[in-house]
Amino acid sequence: MGRSLAHDNDPSREQKQYLKRMTLQVCLIGQDGFVLASDTRGARVGPGEITQHYSTSKIYSDERGCAAWCSSGHDLGKRLCERLSALFAESTSDSQRTFTQLNHCVMDTAAEVQVSAFERDMQLGKGKLLLVAQREDEVKGFIFELGWGTNSQKWGTVGGDCFKDKMSSGATGNAAIFFSERHYSKALQEPELLRLAAHTVLMGHQLDPGPIEGLEIVACRPGALRRLAQYELEGLQSFSVALDGLLSKQFGKAPDVIG
Repeated sequence: MGRSLAHDNDPSREQKQYLKRMTLQVCLIGQDGFVLASDTRGARVGPGEITQHYSTSKIYSDERGCAAWCSSGHDLGKRLCERLSALFAESTSDSQRTFTQLNHCVMDTAAEVQVSAFERDMQLGKGKLLLVAQREDEVKGFIFELGWGTNSQKWGTVGGDCFKDKMSSGATGNAAIFFSERHYSKALQEPELLRLAAHTVLMGHQLDPGPIEGLEIVACRPGALRRLAQYELEGLQSFSVALDGLLSKQFGKAPDVIG
């Protein structure tokens, strides 16, 4: 969700609600790989108000292991991604065992990083951390729920799971999640996954333009992980705008079937 400049200030209720709505991320696993899409909105929080917005990358990638991590954009997320990618590369094929190893790594790394209670509670403790990786023809996804758990003095992971199809994190209450829930199929190939993931994030901005804005995407086919270039993102944005406009026109032109 971005870095805070107000480490010791107690955020207002409005700030807390705003921060909870930040970050919309979608991971879709398809027929020939996976797509991970995120918004890029960050906010620096000052006493009593949101003082500044900025753009930040929230997806970290490790091309060697064909793995991508999605987090809040905080420095702790980057450190976690570096360690977890290395650990995943050495892990077994057992998903549940791998998840347990990764889970302990999250907690150990978090304990070493000095961040304020505000950052842990509002920026990290309310979110989730996604990992998706491909080995040969198999794609695995992991999600970690971050927070304080039952021990108010020990921040880390309070839950999580493995997934093999789709997952979203951040502002999952945003109605744009409908698109990935309704139209996703594991039979989809990369071009279709890209359009669906991008449209979900971009419509999230249309529905809640303050805390959600921007787009970045990482896509993976067997043995090849890449971050989409700006011209590709612009093409997906044009597609999303056209699709949204077409849907609006179709509702307006639809025949009257009532009465």
